[in-house]
Amino acid sequence: MNRKNIKKCLACGKRGWGICLDEHLCIQKDGFNEIYKYMENFDAYVFATPVYFHEMNESAKTFLID
Repeated sequence: MNRKNIKKCLACGKRGWGICLDEHLCIQKDGFNEIYKYMENFDAYVFATPVYFHEMNESAKTFLID
């Protein structure tokens, strides 16, 4: 899965979720929709990231915090 091209979230729509919240799809045409569909099969996730200066990298921050 680490070879997918996933763009940063645009925080689209009035609430910043766009159609993601209601339709469970992203408006961007990248690899995220395929991964999201795959992730529906699991009860929990484990995220791993390199740590730089005692913090997770920017990509992980964007995914988990923004």
